Amino acid sequence: MPVSVTSTNPNVGTLTGSPASIAVGTYYTQAIGFVPATAGTTNLNLATPAGYFTPANQPVQLVATVAAPAINIQVNGSSLIVGNNLLSNGNLSLGGAPPPMRP
Repeated sequence: MPVSVTSTNPNVGTLTGSPASIAVGTYYTQAIGFVPATAGTTNLNLATPAGYFTPANQPVQLVATVAAPAINIQVNGSSLIVGNNLLSNGNLSLGGAPPPMRP
């Protein structure tokens, strides 16, 4: 049975593995993933397959919010000032961890 998830704003991120095939009598066999692309918000909507129903207490929509991490550049504990012919050692850090690698 194919199960599909769609995004209302694909510019924010793309879906992988949709539609997923779930065999009759099984609980879970395939993952659907969301790969963020740019800062923004999108609604991820689960389509109920024909012949099935969605219980009233189960959501079929998820709001995904993607935020860009902060980038910090410092030299000796203070902000870096860039100028003509300026060379200096410093530190560069991102405000968030990179996403996990997919096989």
